Amino acid sequence: MKLSHFRYFAAVAEEMSFSRAGERLRISQSALSRQVHLMEEDLGVRLFDRIGRRIELTAAGRDLLGWSKAILNDVDALSLRAKALAKGSRGVLRIGATPQTMESVVARFLATFRQRSPDIEIKLVEDGSARLSQRLESGDLELAIAGLPSNSALEGRALLPLGLLAVVPAGSRFEGHSRVDIGGLATETMLLLKPQFMTRRIFDGVCQVANVNPHILIESDSPHCLLALVRSGQGIAVVPSTVLLGPLEDRAVPICHGDRLLGFNMSVLWDPRRFVSPAMKVFIDELCTATRSSYPGSSFNFPDMDTTVSRFAQSVPD
Repeated sequence: MKLSHFRYFAAVAEEMSFSRAGERLRISQSALSRQVHLMEEDLGVRLFDRIGRRIELTAAGRDLLGWSKAILNDVDALSLRAKALAKGSRGVLRIGATPQTMESVVARFLATFRQRSPDIEIKLVEDGSARLSQRLESGDLELAIAGLPSNSALEGRALLPLGLLAVVPAGSRFEGHSRVDIGGLATETMLLLKPQFMTRRIFDGVCQVANVNPHILIESDSPHCLLALVRSGQGIAVVPSTVLLGPLEDRAVPICHGDRLLGFNMSVLWDPRRFVSPAMKVFIDELCTATRSSYPGSSFNFPDMDTTVSRFAQSVPD
């Protein structure tokens, strides 16, 4: 059965005349009558009673007319939504980010984005940076805000430099330093994020290269848990520069290895093997614009990170 059959049936039922319905649909009366007859054969019921030169809906016709109009309304709505999706004014985006990126980048940006694009529905997914790229490749996400892994099929646009910070307790010998070499942390008690975070992977990888075996007090999913322990003097926390530090910002010191600051470029990532919708392009463009002039951690003056440091993260197994 063709969709046109539903339109023909509805038009004839509304006009109660094959000739008037034919004029409205710009189809001959005989062709219209033939198409309605084919629909009746497909359904196995008679839709109209022919009484002389008049027609009337049968009981089955009256019942099926409502269903037919509902189908036509759904098709029209589908067409309108497809046009809106093609323009980028509508859509559903599943976007992944780390907890600290949600707090410091996504939350602030979404308030403005939703005002400009209210019909683009956003679904947020929280995960560690190292796993977000895997979720993109599996199709679980449309976009992710994370570091672009080396040798990845993913593509991305750089948003901001993200550096590794050592947040030290009051009275630490590193307090007030412009940077701290990872070798200097060898004898310190360390408060670290769990291994699914890219910053942790980079830290572990550089420790291997520098032959540093840190003493770890805790591995946490929460940067703010680590900061609370710093405030009570329990150790030094390693967190990304996207974390909102509050009063502890004065006790945050960039971590280096030799003359190289540790970190990576935070990017908005997507899988080019899948369809990049207009809604995705709108989100990417606006996010890049929003982070160009203002982003968390900008006060530490991290340079744009090249891809060299990412090899440290790749050297650490899952």
